[in-house]
Amino acid sequence: QVDAGERGTLVSASRGYNRDGMYNWVVARGENTEEDTPPVEAMAADEDPTSPTYVYGPFGRVPTFYSSATLTTSNLAQSAANKLL
Repeated sequence: QVDAGERGTLVSASRGYNRDGMYNWVVARGENTEEDTPPVEAMAADEDPTSPTYVYGPFGRVPTFYSSATLTTSNLAQSAANKLL
């Protein structure tokens, strides 16, 4: 709230957010090029305790999932998860 006038003064404010469209945990899954081997998978999470979306904080765990046939190694899957986070 701001007082009216040319030199108005902020007398109160509130700040907030909602979780719509936000996530703090990414699971990236691809394919393995070898037969009878499960698909590669990697995870990345916001583990910064100073972050408002800290996975172990009040925000909670909010996952998102990504899948691509181009993720054929664990390193590629981990890189994708890290970038999406």
